[in-house]
Amino acid sequence: MMDLILKGKISIDNMEFNHIEGGFGKGKKAILVKDIADIHDRELFKINELINNNRKRFKDNIDIIDLKGTNSDILLMDNGIYTQNAVNRSRNIYLLSERGYSKLLKILEDDFAWEQYEKLVDNYFNMRQIIKAERISELQSNNNPLQQQKEKLKKAVITSNYLIDYIGSSNGLVPDDILNSFTTVIQAVNIDIIDHLRNMNKIQQTRSHH
Repeated sequence: MMDLILKGKISIDNMEFNHIEGGFGKGKKAILVKDIADIHDRELFKINELINNNRKRFKDNIDIIDLKGTNSDILLMDNGIYTQNAVNRSRNIYLLSERGYSKLLKILEDDFAWEQYEKLVDNYFNMRQIIKAERISELQSNNNPLQQQKEKLKKAVITSNYLIDYIGSSNGLVPDDILNSFTTVIQAVNIDIIDHLRNMNKIQQTRSHH
């Protein structure tokens, strides 16, 4: 297990929870089941019970890590996330990866759970990090039109692949309205990919004529 890095509280769309990286890999975001319970307005012991009843579906160190009895539970206490009494009373202190959270979602399975999950995927686990990195790259290549198009193409491909992977991992459990919106986005991104390729060709052709 990679060491956890606690980065304080983060607020997304009226949801406040602990920003955690590590555990599942360097720079990988994770989320405490304690925070998931608050976000989904469920009792923590009931969500832990759901996980334990379906424990065979969660892969250790890929989907889930139990922090109880590790150095990480001390870290959580030192940062005020858990009290000593809460740690002592807890049978498990679960941390989930995005993949683990998506599996929990299928167990919770209600409209509110899907809505909260979609917000967190878009703004916490992956997309915000990708967009931030690509903006930095775009600024660095501001004086190179061809490089700009390459960076935009890369961003469009990453976005398309991410959405396709997300839908593919859902095992057919994505509600029709969300699936339709994702399909529309993928189509738009694919059009962007073609446009960026055309622009790269134009730039290269212009250069070859000079």
